[in-house]
Amino acid sequence: MPPPDIATIQALRADLALQISRRLVHRELTQVEAARLFDVPQATLSKIVNGRVTDLSLELLIRIAVRAGLPVVMPPQCRPADARPPCRSRRTHTMRARRAGQSPLLLMDVIEVLERAGVDYAVIGALAAAVYGAIRASASASANADALVSLTVSKLSSLSQIFKKKGFTVELRHGDADDPIPAMLVVGDKHRNRVDLLGGLRGLDPQTLSRTVEIPFGGATMRVVSREDFIAMKCFAGRPQDLEDARVALRTAEKLDLDLLRKVTRRFGRPAADALELLLA
Repeated sequence: MPPPDIATIQALRADLALQISRRLVHRELTQVEAARLFDVPQATLSKIVNGRVTDLSLELLIRIAVRAGLPVVMPPQCRPADARPPCRSRRTHTMRARRAGQSPLLLMDVIEVLERAGVDYAVIGALAAAVYGAIRASASASANADALVSLTVSKLSSLSQIFKKKGFTVELRHGDADDPIPAMLVVGDKHRNRVDLLGGLRGLDPQTLSRTVEIPFGGATMRVVSREDFIAMKCFAGRPQDLEDARVALRTAEKLDLDLLRKVTRRFGRPAADALELLLA
């Protein structure tokens, strides 16, 4: 049985593919006509109609569904069994996670707190990789969840107090002079699930948080870093798995702003820019 985050993404892909296929039938469109109308390759429509969507990114399916005029919502069967609807009141916070290995559910709690505090964020790491097509072992529910928040150390310290009052465990870590991450707020729960909030990243484009993509997840919505920024960060990280994630994100891209991609990658330095050009070659 796949872990909750991967199961959710797989189920959502399948549900979107089914809805798109039904829309084609309802509108009496051939795959060729639909491909032209939705501005995607006919081969992509063929995969969707035949349910072969494991190599299609969630972002692509969402875009096609929107172009087809479909409302993109999280169907009940795609929600983790112990996920709850997003809290609308300001009463005591009730956490979603019920056991270890549910960091993605903890992430949804963290996002709820961030949104109430007016803090912009972007989900990065394994969950973002899954959105852009890279389903892998490190995207399992036992992995930590990561998000980027461009905040100063003092503001991260203030944010940590908010999480403490709501019953989370928190640890504020400071990077040294050579660390690309100036500070990080580690948020946890009693089950040892963990979410890392990165307080910025050296070389990060200032507009990164304004380019996020909204993805339905766990009965709510999370903002994921854009594909271009995701690839740039992976080139900056530079490890073999990071570069493979970037390669998958490039391969599954329906459309990509190459000028923007090169611009934001160059901000991370020459090694990142060189890594990108090797991937694009």
